[in-house]
Amino acid sequence: NQIGMWVNGVSTGIYGLNNQTSNPGDEIDLGNVVAGDEIVFEMINLSPGGVGPWYSKKSMNVDGTNHVYSTDFSGMLGTKSVTGTYVGFEDLDARTGTDYNYTDEQFVFTNIATSTNVPEPGTLALVLIAGAAAVGRRRHTAAVTH
Repeated sequence: NQIGMWVNGVSTGIYGLNNQTSNPGDEIDLGNVVAGDEIVFEMINLSPGGVGPWYSKKSMNVDGTNHVYSTDFSGMLGTKSVTGTYVGFEDLDARTGTDYNYTDEQFVFTNIATSTNVPEPGTLALVLIAGAAAVGRRRHTAAVTH
């Protein structure tokens, strides 16, 4: 699985934080947004025949269910002190059975005000920082044949 982002209904085309290879504290910059933009996170399944993609916006999911759990987060990821919003994705299709454990792709997103030149009011760079990727990696290593 990898994470991407849509802004106002358009994919940024940037994907990363593979749940098989990323480590707690790894980062990806998904670009800039401004106050009032609608942000939707997307999880794509890289496995052959994998289901999805799944979105943080329930109405975009083909099975019509919620594939995201989120909550405030403040703590350590790897060696980094991070404050932001924790997001956990579920990668199984509710129409064929799911465990609803929301540990299949985990990350914390933070808003970082841009500092080069003078940013437009409210311009933010969104950075995703790998969460408990090792939990998802153990689960998937057992379930996925490479």
